[in-house]
Amino acid sequence: MKGTWPGAMARRIGQSGEIAFTPTRVGLTLHIPCARGNHTIDVPVEPGMHPDNVAKRMLRKGWTFGSKLACPDCSRREKRTRKEPTVMPIETTAAAQVPAESAAKVQSDAAKKAHRLVMQALEDAYDENLKAYRKGWSDDRIAKETGASAKHVADIRESYFGPIGIPSEVIALFDDLAAIRQEAGQSVSALTLQIDAVSNRLTALCRANGWRPPV
Repeated sequence: MKGTWPGAMARRIGQSGEIAFTPTRVGLTLHIPCARGNHTIDVPVEPGMHPDNVAKRMLRKGWTFGSKLACPDCSRREKRTRKEPTVMPIETTAAAQVPAESAAKVQSDAAKKAHRLVMQALEDAYDENLKAYRKGWSDDRIAKETGASAKHVADIRESYFGPIGIPSEVIALFDDLAAIRQEAGQSVSALTLQIDAVSNRLTALCRANGWRPPV
C-alpha cells in the first residue's frame, strides 16, 4: 500500500506526490493538506477502502479538490465570499457617473432657462428710471410666472436692474398725505388721528413689500 495507495489517493484529489498517513488499529488516518487554510486535516479511513470511495466521502463532506485543495470549512467560506457582491462607492462606479453627469447637465439647462425667463420678465416689469416695479408687478409675481424662487428673482433684480423701490402711485400717496398733514396743522386732532392711521397703513404696506418709505 505504501507505494501505491497514497499516490493513488493524492492523484484522486488533484495532488502530486503521495498523501501522508498514519496507520491505526482500525485503518488509516490521512493527513490532508488544506491549501486555502494553510493547515492539515486528519481524515480517518477504514481498512481496505478504495481511494475513489475515500474521495467521494470527502466530496460529500464539502471538500474542494484541485490545485487549491480546501477543507469543508474553507470551501464554505470561499462560497460565501463569492456570493457577496463587491459594492463600489456610488461616486466611483462608471454606471453612476453617467446619470450624475446627465442630472447635472439637465439641472444646468433648467437653471439657464429659468434665468433667461426671469431676465425677460424683469425687462418688462421693472422701470429702471424710477428704480421700481411697474404697477402690479413684484418679485413674487415674476417668481410664480417663471417658476423660479422669489429669492432668485430678487437676487437677479438686485444684480442686474436695481432695488425693489416703491411704485410711483405709492410715492404719490405719501406726498398727498404729507400735504394734508401740513394743511391740517396741530389744531384738528381728529383729522390728525385719521392721517396717522392712513400713514401707518402705508408704512405697513411698504414693509410687507420691502419698499423703503420716502418719509
